[in-house]
Amino acid sequence: MPYPPVYSFGDPNGKTVIFVGINPSRKEFEEGFLSTSKSIEERRHSQLSYFERSTYKYFSKVAPFFNGAVKGLLGWEKSPWEKIGVLDLVKCTTIRKDGQWNKMRQCQKDYILRNCEEFITKQLRNYKPRIIIPYGVYVCEWLANHLSIPYDKYESFKARLEGWPTQGIFIPQRQGDHSKPEIQWVQRELAALLRSL
Repeated sequence: MPYPPVYSFGDPNGKTVIFVGINPSRKEFEEGFLSTSKSIEERRHSQLSYFERSTYKYFSKVAPFFNGAVKGLLGWEKSPWEKIGVLDLVKCTTIRKDGQWNKMRQCQKDYILRNCEEFITKQLRNYKPRIIIPYGVYVCEWLANHLSIPYDKYESFKARLEGWPTQGIFIPQRQGDHSKPEIQWVQRELAALLRSL
């Protein structure tokens, strides 16, 4: 594997909200947003301090979800990532000549998910987020299955995570330009969840 695994983007410790994507992009490494150093400490530092530096454009596409009333409820100043932890279901990049995750055969995706789900499960158990935002259809489906709850497109949920009460919002569309109504729906749902804590 040409790139090391990514534990987190920024520090998820103590975050009420955790955003879960599918996997890191190889561009994070190629464009210098994450370290490829042989030193584990240096790589980990580049991940923990990720949002203190410039961030890859992917995060600017999802940042609008955390504006409006959500911004005030979370109390972030420069960036929503000050208050939101970011984890990926799959910890490594999935590089193929014809693309990444969406171009892989289902049997390959299933194998990778089975290999990685123990890590994300431990992270969620350790951090005990009050709100989880699974982003992308594969992450939504995995989390719904893991929590034994129904999943049907955009919707809010309440569940127990290893005995810990949690709630969240399923956002199946990934890395696209979200429509204004989609963004507003997520903002309303997330604001309601934050007010209920």
